[in-house]
Amino acid sequence: MKKIQFFLVTMLLMTTSAVLAQTTVKGTLADETSKEGEPFATIRVFKEGKKDKPVAMFLTDADGKFSHEVKGKGAFDIVFSSVGKDDLKRTITLRNESVLNLDTLFIKENATALKGVEVVAQKPLVKMEVDKMSYNVADDADSKSATVLDMLRKVPMVTVDGQDNISVNGSSSFKVYVDGMPNVMFSSNPSMVFKSMPATAVKSIEVVTNPGAKYDAEGAAGVLNIVMNRMDPMAVQSMNGYNGTVRASAGNRSLGGGVFLSGQQGKLSYSANAMTSYNKPGTTKTEMEQIQDNGSSQLMTSENDVKTPFTMGSLTLGYQLSKNSSINATAQVNSMSMKSTGTTTTTMAGGIYGNDFSYGSTTDMKNSRTSFSGSLDFQHFFNKEHTQSLALTYQLNYSPATTEMTNNFGTSSSVIDLTNRNSENKDKTTNHTFQLDYTMPLGIGQTLSLGSKVLLHDATSDSKYFLKGNYEPGSSSEL
Repeated sequence: MKKIQFFLVTMLLMTTSAVLAQTTVKGTLADETSKEGEPFATIRVFKEGKKDKPVAMFLTDADGKFSHEVKGKGAFDIVFSSVGKDDLKRTITLRNESVLNLDTLFIKENATALKGVEVVAQKPLVKMEVDKMSYNVADDADSKSATVLDMLRKVPMVTVDGQDNISVNGSSSFKVYVDGMPNVMFSSNPSMVFKSMPATAVKSIEVVTNPGAKYDAEGAAGVLNIVMNRMDPMAVQSMNGYNGTVRASAGNRSLGGGVFLSGQQGKLSYSANAMTSYNKPGTTKTEMEQIQDNGSSQLMTSENDVKTPFTMGSLTLGYQLSKNSSINATAQVNSMSMKSTGTTTTTMAGGIYGNDFSYGSTTDMKNSRTSFSGSLDFQHFFNKEHTQSLALTYQLNYSPATTEMTNNFGTSSSVIDLTNRNSENKDKTTNHTFQLDYTMPLGIGQTLSLGSKVLLHDATSDSKYFLKGNYEPGSSSEL
């Protein structure tokens, strides 16, 4: 009985060791002629003698360096592939080491003249084109058990930080397209959507490296195009659905909360976001003293209480009119105000003020600003490759603001003017942007882009000043 128990324990430990064994394989792949690093080369790891299914697949970085964990023990074939180069194959043996450093490996140009072509190699993970870079998610072995957000961490020119914030080509301002069409659900909160989406639903991820001027009206510095895996019946189904979050926060001097909802049903995609916060920093006390050369002095002490409520809401809608046409609308409202109430005591002495002349005052100030921004855009593609397109965009920005201030002294003086007063200032800014863009291919590596933009700007300001309720002319301007 003890021998059987010993045998079972031994087998369990051996199995656990085999499962947990994993080695980080690292090194650098360089061009044999130039000795420079080979960027974005595809690396596949197979069990020795088996080329049907890789156990791991990854890329070199922009400098040709690579580092990836390979699970298992024994002999493996590691194959390096790059466009225009001969495949480089090395056989490695993994034991119990945590890191296996292959140092620098050199790959050479494919200079063989061929009479015919027979395709026997697997497609590379990365394909570089004139205006975009494509990452082949479907051919990556890790996609079978990963999310789209996990795959984005492997895509060149895309960065995902520890808080799952995404940036494209170094910018956090980017648009998300699905199958070449704008999608507001993905663009509104891409991190949340990609985190809940299986990678098997995606065929490839395209990074548009040079989006051009036509995206200026949308405020986008980059475009991330998600090409769905239409061969997988779960891919289309995974697009339909919704997700949302409810959040709340509380502090010693602040309260806040918000709601977010996004989803898609068939051709309609949508997202809505609302949040509010209330901050009360508390009472601020200040003291300031001025002493002049003629012997006069001024001491001012004040207490000020501030409240700052803030509210924001946004709504985005998108509808796919056809396979080649879509329309999108966005709207956002921000409202912020600051309310301040304060009391001030001023004491003057010496010179013309005599002995300890003092007065008190109360100041009430309210500053409020509301901004509205919205856009409406239509896009149509003339071919199934989505290389010839027409885009129409309208964008509105409207921002009014008001500032009111009242000073009450409650006393009078023959030395200085202590008349009660109040002021009012109103200003507003309105911008209308109209943009038209047309793009068509001229040939291999050549694209013609034509566009026009009209910007209408209007800014007005009106100021009023009152003494004891009597209006005194202030200033008014218009641009």
